[in-house]
Amino acid sequence: MKRKARERLEEASDRLARELLKMATDPNVSESVRLSAIKDALDRGGVSAKSAVEVEVGPPKPYEQIFDGLGSVESGSRAEFRRSLGIPDDSEADDRRPLADRPRELPAAEGEPIDAKIVAHQPHRRIHRHPAGGEREG
Repeated sequence: MKRKARERLEEASDRLARELLKMATDPNVSESVRLSAIKDALDRGGVSAKSAVEVEVGPPKPYEQIFDGLGSVESGSRAEFRRSLGIPDDSEADDRRPLADRPRELPAAEGEPIDAKIVAHQPHRRIHRHPAGGEREG
């Protein structure tokens, strides 16, 4: 008996779905009925609000391990960090000097020569293109 009822519903499902969609878009039907018809049509189409929670089981992903470790990050100054590594920190001494007394260039790496060439400054040359063709400097 249930099998025959199921067969009749399956045979009529296309026609019933069509009627459901008509109700969902009919302005003469009350809003509550239209909303119910829309929800039912979406549910039958496989588009429904999920009521289940997805849970992953397994080792944490690398980015999750990084984020977990961020809670234990301690902050401090550059000088404190360098002292903890046994590196002398002279940046604070440089910061107290007037700007004019600070070095303007980076120090050379020890044991490596610096190769440089002094070039006279040349003003930027502009080339104007004439609409009729031809060029002139200006």
